[in-house]
Formats: sequence, structure tokens, C-alpha cells
Amino acid sequence: MMDFQSIHFELHRVKDGIFAAIVKEGGGAVGNAGFVDLGD
Repeated sequence: MMDFQSIHFELHRVKDGIFAAIVKEGGGAVGNAGFVDLGD
């Protein structure tokens, strides 16, 4: 499931509070990233 899309990357929700930003070819980003929301 894709949650957000830009010309540079797609943001996917992996599980609650865990996200992956996946680079689009030809965009301005140069690498993938992962994010974990720890809450407070």
C-alpha cells in the first residue's frame, strides 16, 4: 500500500509506525530510507 507519492520517492507503510521511502528512478533522491515512529 502506497501512502504518499512524489516525483522523487514513494512512501509505503510497512506496519503501524514503520515506513519505507523508496526512490523513484530519475528523481532527485539518491537512496532508500526507513522510518520508525516511536510515538512520544
